Amino acid sequence: MGDRKSDLLGKLTGAIGGPDEKKAPEADTGSSQEKPDGGTQPSRENAGTGLNALELLNLPTDQRKVITWLSRKKQATFAEIEKALGQTPEALQATLRALQQANYVNEALVDRDLYYRVVFRGSVRRKATGISEALWTRVDLDHVTFLKQVSLFNGLSEDEIRAIANTMGEHHYARDEVMLWQGDVSDQMFFIKSGVVGISRFTSAKEQKTTLSYLKPGDFLGEYNVLLVQGGAASATVTALSSVTALTLKKADFLELTHRHPTIALELARELVHRLVAQNMRLGSAHDARVSLVVGVGPGVGCTSIGSMLAMTLAHVTGKSAAYTELPNSDRLARLFNVATNIETHRMDSGFDLVIKQDSPGLPSTVRATMAYDYLVQNYENVVVGLRDHDSELLDYLAEQTDQIVLVTSPNAERTDTMRKLETKLRAIIHPEKVIVFEAINRVSADQKDIPAPAKVEFDLPYVKNMPGLAQQTLQARPDALAQMTNIVADRLGRANSISVYIPSTVDVNTPIDTQPYVEKTLDFMGDKFGGATLSKARGVWNSADAGLVGEDITIVRSYATQSDLDQNLQSVLDYVEALKSELRQEAMAVEINQKLMLI
Repeated sequence: MGDRKSDLLGKLTGAIGGPDEKKAPEADTGSSQEKPDGGTQPSRENAGTGLNALELLNLPTDQRKVITWLSRKKQATFAEIEKALGQTPEALQATLRALQQANYVNEALVDRDLYYRVVFRGSVRRKATGISEALWTRVDLDHVTFLKQVSLFNGLSEDEIRAIANTMGEHHYARDEVMLWQGDVSDQMFFIKSGVVGISRFTSAKEQKTTLSYLKPGDFLGEYNVLLVQGGAASATVTALSSVTALTLKKADFLELTHRHPTIALELARELVHRLVAQNMRLGSAHDARVSLVVGVGPGVGCTSIGSMLAMTLAHVTGKSAAYTELPNSDRLARLFNVATNIETHRMDSGFDLVIKQDSPGLPSTVRATMAYDYLVQNYENVVVGLRDHDSELLDYLAEQTDQIVLVTSPNAERTDTMRKLETKLRAIIHPEKVIVFEAINRVSADQKDIPAPAKVEFDLPYVKNMPGLAQQTLQARPDALAQMTNIVADRLGRANSISVYIPSTVDVNTPIDTQPYVEKTLDFMGDKFGGATLSKARGVWNSADAGLVGEDITIVRSYATQSDLDQNLQSVLDYVEALKSELRQEAMAVEINQKLMLI
């Protein structure tokens, strides 16, 4: 028996810290409690995920037999374990359940088959070999730094966040492992620290599995069950789609935090309201209208010209209905575009509708504006709304309903400062993964043509001496810079999500390789999934224990996607990167989703 234990201890220590798994630090196992068969089970309260050698020796006999056999394999089905060990199904189910509760065994769904895997625990690996320091520092966050980025803890001090981190558990899941089954009762919240998580719903037909949504670093789940007085069963299954690290917070700890820090409850309420409003908008809309808001920061900055040209561009590139209007008062448009004043809509020769609809003049302007908005989204696929006054009381309402916002101002320093402050205010209102914000500098007069634009504006429109009048606008008559701007904004409409694949230029630590064929293949793959892809270059430097300081070029292939396209294709992208990682003989590869980097 001593030889068998020594052999298993060797396997355990050899398995700790596998090639692309970042393991939790060894934790104090705390007190032990007696088991019916005389074995002891270490307390798992706030311990790291997984099994170490000392805990193995204290396991009950049946549990130790399962771990001993299963540790020799990557994974095994229930039937394979049952056949190998000769346990009854009832006894084996109870054993596996106890091991799962202790975080020693995880379940994995692979091609709709259920497997069991031993989870080992050991010291943290500093980083995966071959990952540049610049990339690694973006994913290798300590708990406090990570929690500072979680919206629930906005406004808390670093010491308060550190105290919260100390109450959390840390769990690691390999790809395909189940974090929570639908129907399970859970008393904890999960905070996704790294990786991608899929939320799925299984129906009565075995082959039917509907993916409802995806969670990425900074997202959390389990808040519904935590808030219910008696708890509740999970309505969906939660699965790791890549290597995932999750921090967990027990219900009692979370509720105690909300009493001590009311801002946590307030931030949670805001998040739930965002989700409810988004769902109501989807249910209330007859079709999926796309809305652009063009906001003038200061008078006379060309808001009407840019907004109407954007509507014209959308009508052309999408082949679908498009409309332009201004709120709260659209009657001025009849005069500017030289059309009849007694009509509700006018079809422009360039293909979009000018909407001059005015309802119930006795009602407050805010009510009339919301009525006009409802009319637009019910009757047009593409809606562009001009808001010429950035101080309008309508801005907050419209910002929450839109898909993208274009802030337009002159190059005057005071105006650009106002625009930056307005953008900061808007980003506190909008959902960053659903609404895009662009900044544009527009030179509408000759005296502005030589004023430098502020740094990092998306669009810098030069002064155009012979700008066509609003009534004479055509696609062909658009100035080049304005045509380029409206084409880009139209292309990005609704595609607020970015997804990038980082392709290295070396294999086996520091051996250069021509990755251009892989770059081209990735461009084709991403373009096919999301309707387009671009590439850029970056330089990474990292330290290898074998080769010293290593530098390499990294190619970033990026696509922009709607939320539905991202949800539909994210699993395919992860599968593709997993296969590419093997082809390029990489220990890990980087994928970025909405500026959140993760390693595959």
